[in-house]
Amino acid sequence: MSPIKYKASRRKKIPTLAEKSYIAGFFDGEGSISIVRSGSTLSLQIQINQMDIKPLEYIQSFYGGNINRFKVPKSSYSKRPEICRLQYHGTKAQAILEDMIDSLIVKKRQAEMGLAFLAYRKSSGRKERMTESYKELMQAFRNAMQELNKKKSAGN
Repeated sequence: MSPIKYKASRRKKIPTLAEKSYIAGFFDGEGSISIVRSGSTLSLQIQINQMDIKPLEYIQSFYGGNINRFKVPKSSYSKRPEICRLQYHGTKAQAILEDMIDSLIVKKRQAEMGLAFLAYRKSSGRKERMTESYKELMQAFRNAMQELNKKKSAGN
C-alpha cells in the first residue's frame, strides 16, 4: 500500500537552542542517517519514524518536509497499525544535522560523516563526479556510514 502523504510545510520559524536540543534528543532515539543509492547517484538521507505524528509535526514546523504514514503489517504491532515517517535528503538533511550536531550523542559520528559526505560532494566539480576515483570515494563514504550504523545497532 502506498503511504499517505501530508503536505510539506516551509520553514516557519528558527528553533531556539533548547528546541534544537530537544529535536536532537528525539532524533538520537528515533532517527536514522544513511547514504542511499538512487540509480547511479548517492545521497544523504535522514529519517525519523514514530507512531505518534505530533513530534514529527513539531520538527516539520521548523524544517518543512513531508510526513508519510505507512500501514504496519499486523504481526508487527500491538495497538497502532500505522507508523509515521519524516524524511529529508541532501541540503535539507544538512540543515537539520547542522542544527542538531552539538547536541547529538548516539548519532553524532553518523552526523559528522553525513556532513563530510555533503561537503565533499559540494566541493567536487561536474567533471570530477564522472571519474572512477570520485565514485569509489562516494561508495567508501556509504560503506563507512553502514559500518557506523551496524556498530550503533550492535550496542557499541
